[in-house]
Amino acid sequence: MKLRNYQLAGVTRLLAGSCILADEMGLGKTVTALTAAFEAKVSQVTVICPVAAISVWKEHVDKVGGKPDFCTVTVTPFSRLGQEPAKGGILIVDEAHYVKNRQAARTRHIKRLAEGYKIVWLLTGTPAVNHAADYWSLLSICYPKDFSSYWRYVDIWCSYEWSPFGGAHKKILPPAKDPVRFAGMLSRYVLRRTKDQVGIELPAVTEVTLRIPMTPAQERHHTQALKEIILELSGKNWFISNAAVAYMRARQIAIDARILGATVTGNKLPVLQGLLEEAGSRVIVFSEFVDALKLAHKESPGWLYHGGLSESQRLACLVNWKQDPLMRPLYMSRAVGGVALTLTEAHTCVFLDEPWNSTDREQAIARMHRIGQVHPVTVYSLQSIDSVEEHVIALQSGKREALAAVHKHLLKQA
Repeated sequence: MKLRNYQLAGVTRLLAGSCILADEMGLGKTVTALTAAFEAKVSQVTVICPVAAISVWKEHVDKVGGKPDFCTVTVTPFSRLGQEPAKGGILIVDEAHYVKNRQAARTRHIKRLAEGYKIVWLLTGTPAVNHAADYWSLLSICYPKDFSSYWRYVDIWCSYEWSPFGGAHKKILPPAKDPVRFAGMLSRYVLRRTKDQVGIELPAVTEVTLRIPMTPAQERHHTQALKEIILELSGKNWFISNAAVAYMRARQIAIDARILGATVTGNKLPVLQGLLEEAGSRVIVFSEFVDALKLAHKESPGWLYHGGLSESQRLACLVNWKQDPLMRPLYMSRAVGGVALTLTEAHTCVFLDEPWNSTDREQAIARMHRIGQVHPVTVYSLQSIDSVEEHVIALQSGKREALAAVHKHLLKQA
């Protein structure tokens, strides 16, 4: 398989040692990593990835030219950590933003696993999701000697607010303390390129926001959910978890109150049905809520892809959708369908509701807008007017701007 110049440069960087390959989604990180792994002439390559990416990695082994006789390639999903080889030559962690939470058991397992490998490569198109501190887990896995202390890293590189509960309760803010200096430090450990930077010309992406009024009954349910949030936060014995549940209920009501068992309908699903009828091509519908997808699927039948399906069921779902002569929609849980997959058969997607983070949203869109896409891509966002969804959009915007400032300077270093 012939690699592009930027991919060959990526191979050279990976062969130099451990690295965080943070190229933008759709630039071929899988092919780059496999090519470098086979050129490294190691006997063991272990790949840790989401379930959805297992078939992708196996397919790319053949695309790269087939696994050499001297090398064993083991592909293990995050859900089966503990069944991978105990040690080896190269460890590759795909969609490495899955291990950004330093306190998660998955992150700790990957960190222990990495200690048994000579070289560690972390692949992710979204290395930071919320703030500059997201980088620490990735850096500490790849370069444990340089990044041994989390709070020292936070003090040097991150913006934060002090908490009355003490240093261990610092609230970390999205912006880096000094974006230019921070990017300069990252450039020694992180390789990031974008489609524009490397000259990959893809069809245009058109974003369309449809602001939809709630029905009167839906609005009453939504207002009641907001009151529950206020009551939880203003009570003497309030609990964040209770307020979070109330907030989640408000988000679901903003889609359609029937998700929560009410008989109250909303206006989003009729709008979605109209979009699906007009599309004339395969469409992907994303949501954070599986119950919302099931409700939409009931009204406009298609294919359901979510975390409750087994690996074989997910694969069958995608094959059926791609071969469906009626071109019925693919309803995808954004959490499991918004990463790792290549779905260039579609060039229209609809967000029934918005992810918390702009990077999660970009990951989902990149399932279609990547190398191999030949049609202009249209992205519809269905947003309920005067709802908590507007708060989610505001959060996305703030995090996007803060992280973009770092990545802009990081690209200059590449």
